[in-house]
Amino acid sequence: MRHHRILTPAAVLTLALVVALPTVWATPGSGVLAEPLVTSNVPDGLDAKSRTDGWKARLDIKGSTDVRTVKYTVAPGGTFGWHSHPGPTIVVIKQGTLTYLDSETCESTHYPPGTAFVDDGNHTHNAFNHGAVELVFYATHLMPAGMPTRIDEPAADC
Repeated sequence: MRHHRILTPAAVLTLALVVALPTVWATPGSGVLAEPLVTSNVPDGLDAKSRTDGWKARLDIKGSTDVRTVKYTVAPGGTFGWHSHPGPTIVVIKQGTLTYLDSETCESTHYPPGTAFVDDGNHTHNAFNHGAVELVFYATHLMPAGMPTRIDEPAADC
């Protein structure tokens, strides 16, 4: 004998909320075109040291690492939505101005053409093109193997 259960209105509402909440919490972008240029994996991580005339650099990444370079084109008025990255990202601005909004301080930083910055990763932020021309930049993402480049995050109180 087969038993059928009838869902009460409360059960239906609970189920609907469980399915819908990730959509409500996520803050997707708009006006952004991501063109992956190259992706590679470094199975043993990255370890490099360099020193030249008072300048020095150190890169020390343990474990299997994906390296992905992406060209982003953002229409005027475009936004990335609140998100984070699972590792550091090196950003170089080619055209337009990127406005970076930090979730903790709610402060904006503007990056015009020819500038570069590093997002350390594991930090919620948003980025915008408030200008009248397309924003074009290149980002090299360093992340644990198999992780997505972007992690949607709830909107900050900024």
